[in-house]
Amino acid sequence: MAIVSCTLGCSVGAGNQVSCGVTDVYVNQEIRITFTEPILLSSVNNNTFQVVDVDTGKTPPGSFSPDKHNNRVLVYRPQLTFDSSGNPIFGLTENATYTFKIPGQALDALGPYILNTAGAPNQNRLLCTLVASRGVFDANPGPPTVVVTVDVVSTWDANGDPDDILLDQDAQGATDVWRDSDIKMVFDDIMNPGTLVNPVTGVSTTVTVKIDPDADTSDDTDQLELAGSFSIAIDQDALVTTVIFTPEGGLPSAGWDRLLDIPEIKRKVVCNLPTLIKDLGGNSLTNSGDWVFTPEHIKFDPVDLGEDFETTAKEDESRTGAIWGETGILDNDANGDTPSDIIGGGSGQLGDLMIPAGPPYWTLNTDTEDFFQFDGNKAIFDAAQIIDPNGVGLSGHTVTGGIFEFSTVRVEAGGRLTLTGSNPGRLFARGEVIIQGVVDVAGASSPEHDSADDLGGISGDPGPAGGVGGAGGMRPDGEVFINLDGQNGVDNPFNPQLPPEPDLYGLPGGGIPFPDSLAPTDFVAMGMGGVAWPYDVGLNLYFPTSSLDHEGMQFERQMQCTNRAPGGAGGGGGYSLDGLPGIALPKGQHGDDQLDMPPDSDGGNSGDLNVEMSLNPLLGWLRGGSGGGGGGGHLQETAVNGIFLQDCGTAPPGDEPLRITDYYSHSGAAGGSAGGGFQTQAGRRILLNGVVDCSGGDGGNDDPALDSFTAPGGGGSGGAILFQSQLIQVQPIPGRFDIAGGSGGIGVNLSTGGLGSPGLLRLETFLPLPDFGSEANKISPSAAVLAANWPDWHGVGFPATPSDIFSTSQWDPQPTGPSALSGAQSCWIQPSGNFFQLDFVEDGAVLGWDMSVLIDGFGVQSWRGDNDIYGVSLETQFGTDLGVAPLVVRFQGARVLGTLENPCNVQLFGLDSPVYQGSLTGWVKNPWELNDYFPGDDSLRANMVRFVVIWDASQVGFDMIQGIEDLVVTTQPD
Repeated sequence: MAIVSCTLGCSVGAGNQVSCGVTDVYVNQEIRITFTEPILLSSVNNNTFQVVDVDTGKTPPGSFSPDKHNNRVLVYRPQLTFDSSGNPIFGLTENATYTFKIPGQALDALGPYILNTAGAPNQNRLLCTLVASRGVFDANPGPPTVVVTVDVVSTWDANGDPDDILLDQDAQGATDVWRDSDIKMVFDDIMNPGTLVNPVTGVSTTVTVKIDPDADTSDDTDQLELAGSFSIAIDQDALVTTVIFTPEGGLPSAGWDRLLDIPEIKRKVVCNLPTLIKDLGGNSLTNSGDWVFTPEHIKFDPVDLGEDFETTAKEDESRTGAIWGETGILDNDANGDTPSDIIGGGSGQLGDLMIPAGPPYWTLNTDTEDFFQFDGNKAIFDAAQIIDPNGVGLSGHTVTGGIFEFSTVRVEAGGRLTLTGSNPGRLFARGEVIIQGVVDVAGASSPEHDSADDLGGISGDPGPAGGVGGAGGMRPDGEVFINLDGQNGVDNPFNPQLPPEPDLYGLPGGGIPFPDSLAPTDFVAMGMGGVAWPYDVGLNLYFPTSSLDHEGMQFERQMQCTNRAPGGAGGGGGYSLDGLPGIALPKGQHGDDQLDMPPDSDGGNSGDLNVEMSLNPLLGWLRGGSGGGGGGGHLQETAVNGIFLQDCGTAPPGDEPLRITDYYSHSGAAGGSAGGGFQTQAGRRILLNGVVDCSGGDGGNDDPALDSFTAPGGGGSGGAILFQSQLIQVQPIPGRFDIAGGSGGIGVNLSTGGLGSPGLLRLETFLPLPDFGSEANKISPSAAVLAANWPDWHGVGFPATPSDIFSTSQWDPQPTGPSALSGAQSCWIQPSGNFFQLDFVEDGAVLGWDMSVLIDGFGVQSWRGDNDIYGVSLETQFGTDLGVAPLVVRFQGARVLGTLENPCNVQLFGLDSPVYQGSLTGWVKNPWELNDYFPGDDSLRANMVRFVVIWDASQVGFDMIQGIEDLVVTTQPD
């Protein structure tokens, strides 16, 4: 057997050597070799048919096959693959050089060889050098054409189901296209998949398949994407590329006129193939454009959607606190697990709050929150989805008073939610609260302070309802003081421009309302401010008014007759424990001199507060902490012209009087602000893997970058945290709850502000209660820190312990305020079938929607129809308004593209959302209101629905309602 010819212009020369007349090739060029006899394909491999990159020594991927019509012809094709975007990757590399060799027995003694079917080897050798310099080869020269086909129903059986289907019919203008038909696109060329379909993801960036909801294809602004997937197949032998689009859930019905009971063309399907589609040669599609066809008309029977509460399959757990499916009813009774018959968590009327990883970070203001900050961030919070936005507790979309009733709350890892304002932060969730990131209700630390500033330091904001840190004492600037050297002893009037006397003191921090925050008569437990210094013997402020006015000041004879005492340091704020005192320290050594120092500044006295461990907001006991005191103003380093090492009270020899020669004045740093008051109540559970930071801020420090003399501020106390839920799960890591007081500042002469007291933490759950010991290990400050800083809190040798700052209790939701409200939300409900939209049936001969409610003493009763109790429906008797009725129901619709994979976990917003953007409705009282929610725009009509049930234990009639047996909504698919 020997080589006869090849498509590279092969010629057989002397001595059985075969050469190539063509050496420049395409990156995808097919090579055909003709032998004298039929070839044995199993003998063909990369050793008997050698193509090797000269630079890399590697063999490019390729395939071997016999010609379908001539078994003496061997076909080699460089492999065609695709990257993750569907772009082609050719076997040969552009401009690379390759050695091409087929060994022949006559010249290659070792082999191996291509064999014929009888086992005889190839005799002559082919040896060429090829350069892939010609780009991409267009296997079918010229622009490609496509044929688009669908399957069409020709007849139906007596039940209206397709009986006979004609396959692969021209799609253009086709009618009665089968509900389960694919759309097939056959191109008469090897196409560039990068311009068609990504074979990995099944997504096309060029081909679109859409539904025109009004059948007017001249206006494409209302067209909707038809969900589905693309596949692509390339036949290099036949030079054909086939793309198939498979609709997800099939094609929607073209429509049915239910009044006349006849088919109606309400909608069409449009398949668009643009000029962007190209073959491997870069040629555009010749017949690009739209293929428009009409789907099959399907007559649907009415469908009852709803829930029988026998299982939890349709329960949206993250937004539900009620008991769903345990006894075949939806129940708001805790079944004996709590002292009462209600499950709290609030109404959930604000919808979801989903804080992503940041920045930016997000803030809720407990005084007035209008949610404008979230405009354009619907995935975080969508004010348009508030239930009854003008109902109880809301004014439009504005919340006042700090009570936020969400359906579910989630703070992602890396996210931060901050609460600010003068009211405690009260965060409710009808379902669950999951905190993976940080909830920040901490008090701000006071910044470093330069004592040369005229004004004392100012603290940052406290946590919600916390006390602000006290301002530092002002500096008596003395800017017009003039030394008298060289003025012959003539006194020059000295005016230090003192501010009002109290402003020289460090101010006390903001206190905690007493006896409660509902009707406070006093504010207590704050850290006290450091006194201004010097004082006279009667502890009255003593600051000079002229250079000769130095009576009462202390000047150290061993210290160049300078004043060595600073102002007082601020005390720490008190709360569960006393704040620690601020301690001022002198500068340097003082020999035998007696130095009067400012007294220690008192920390806040927790005994003045009568600490209430329950933190009950209804009684005004959910209170933020107290602020630390500010540092006092002072005159350290001020000096007189006394006799060094002898008597600073005696003037030097001569006529010069004893006077102030160096005047230095200093302002003080502010105290740290307190942590706030924070309640989280969830109807189902609270999961804390992140941190709730309710710590107090640190007192202000001296600025270490400056030659400063700042008296430091005291630390603010921690605040109060109240968690209430059926179940509370906290990651077993220290510091998940941070209620530590702030550190006192470090200032002049290493004076220290007082440490702020810890705040309070309370966990309330259904039985069994959380284990106290294990939960205490998750709190900051730790038991060791408490013992070290409050070693004698319970008497000599009996330190403070976690039980002084932390308590647990059984949760007893009260039938008043937001705790009286709770509820349940369904997953999205979407009937099966090839329908386009849902028409929700209004009340008529049958009710458009109803519930079967279990009433104490009367059994199961219709909610909206006749009952055995009243002459009107229960709905009419009790009302339908949130905040008025003991039980209300709301409905919401949306349009989903395709079929939901998980109806209980649907991303409603964003590029990855399966929901058609703009189709999500608000919450309505009756489902038929969804029919006209977007008047005149069928592209937004709902094809799925969900409901929410809300109980209010504070309303008349609540005690009668024992549960809901089923809820049914009647729809007409179309």
